[in-house]
Amino acid sequence: MTLGVLIVYIAIAAILITGIVGFVFKKVDNWLVSLLQNFAGALFIFSGWVKAVDPLGTAYKMEQYFAEFEATFEVTALNFIAPLFPWLMNYVNSFSVFMIVLEIVLGVMLLLGSQRKLTAWLFFLIVGFFTFLTGFTYLTGYVPQEKVVVLEKDGASTKSLISETADLLTDGYVGKDTLEGNFFKFGTWMPYQETNMRVTDCGCFGDFIKLKPKTSFFKDILLLIPALIFLLGWKKMHQLFSKSTRNAVVLLTLGGILVYCFSNYVWDIPHADFRPFRKGVNVYEQKQAEYEAEINKEVIYVVKELATGNVLELSYDQYMGNAYKYLNTDNYEQIDQIEGEPAIPHTKISEFDAIDFEGNEMGDELLQKTGYVFMIVAYDLHDEVSRKNITIQDTSYVRDTIEAGDSIRVELKIDDIKEKVVTQDVYNWDLDYNKRWSEVVNPVLDEAMKAGVDVYALTAFASEEMIEDFKHNTQSAYPFYLADDILLKTIVRSNPGVVLMKDGTIIKKWHFTKFPDFATLQAAYLQ
Repeated sequence: MTLGVLIVYIAIAAILITGIVGFVFKKVDNWLVSLLQNFAGALFIFSGWVKAVDPLGTAYKMEQYFAEFEATFEVTALNFIAPLFPWLMNYVNSFSVFMIVLEIVLGVMLLLGSQRKLTAWLFFLIVGFFTFLTGFTYLTGYVPQEKVVVLEKDGASTKSLISETADLLTDGYVGKDTLEGNFFKFGTWMPYQETNMRVTDCGCFGDFIKLKPKTSFFKDILLLIPALIFLLGWKKMHQLFSKSTRNAVVLLTLGGILVYCFSNYVWDIPHADFRPFRKGVNVYEQKQAEYEAEINKEVIYVVKELATGNVLELSYDQYMGNAYKYLNTDNYEQIDQIEGEPAIPHTKISEFDAIDFEGNEMGDELLQKTGYVFMIVAYDLHDEVSRKNITIQDTSYVRDTIEAGDSIRVELKIDDIKEKVVTQDVYNWDLDYNKRWSEVVNPVLDEAMKAGVDVYALTAFASEEMIEDFKHNTQSAYPFYLADDILLKTIVRSNPGVVLMKDGTIIKKWHFTKFPDFATLQAAYLQ
């Protein structure tokens, strides 16, 4: 579904609800205000619901925002704000649930006309907050990710990325200053590049609809119109039912959505999966298909005919079939090459990769395993590393030559033994977290391996020594590989989470609290 289609559906729903409010309940005071009230309410309920399905998805998105805000503010005069964002990351799941519940409850309050003045202010503030987030994301497209050089020639100045300055220097420009790119250093802003954006999508509709930040930003700017109308004309907003009934509906909604959010990440994985790693997907085949679509996507060549000034847009075949003609610089100017969208959209599946502790790429090999395979996913092993001094025996040896008849042999003899203090890493594991492995997941996987089922684990940010220590503490008897933490968070919303695959196809995914015993697995899935 696209944003345009969604808006049409929401608009139709708003018109129908407004008709019912006006002609059945006869509660409309101003038809435009009521229509906007119902449109905004329905939009917020839908937007909140698709995020309530997957609260961790919103939490992960907020982590990206907080990390970028910290990096942005810490090099400015407002650096005292930067420590706030790492602190917020400690409560990011709670913050995610709060925002989701607020959005849905606010949508219900708009439909009912509950607490009209409070609702108008909350709607204005939350839309303003969303506009700031999406605007920041979109505008970072103007902020280069490398240093900017200010150059001067004949009294005129220009800016250039440091990696692209060489040609200008040979053309007579002189470097005057070098600036570090930052959102608040507007003098470093360069022409817009989508690849400069630090957060690639806003998460407004979770994984249900992926919106580019520019689209989200202008959507939120448009929502500021009804926000201001509500703020100035809240007395014109319709009200349904009695005050006590409205309050009861709002409280029931709040409690119900709160439980629903928790059920989708605390007690279980989301009941609806909008992410690419969903049940029934053959991950390896999909990865190959996305790769083929990427390399075969259409390229449009834009050239200008110098004699007439006409700008031509040519397909690859049209351009290459007459390349001798269009590459003639006396007749044509090369303007641009525009890459089209691939036939199959790029997803996180394209980024599925894993390495072993020797640096070997293992992603495709793991995905091509035949038969049933359990993939254990854990983006964070909840470790704390400390340094500890220990005393070891440092032994030195000398060679001693011994004659034995006509032969001579060399033996090593101890020369000296000294005690030496060395420092080593000590891993302090979260015992409750380790129990998820040792008492819940691993007993089942041990039986699976005895039955001939392959098992491996994926995690992030770990050394071989750390993994060996973790395996010893949790009695994990299967190999571990390293992968990107964002990829792991996308695969399954549980830490650890369990994925059952057969010949590369996802059969089932489990939250660690819902992982069944082996007998149940064998009867239901391992057939």
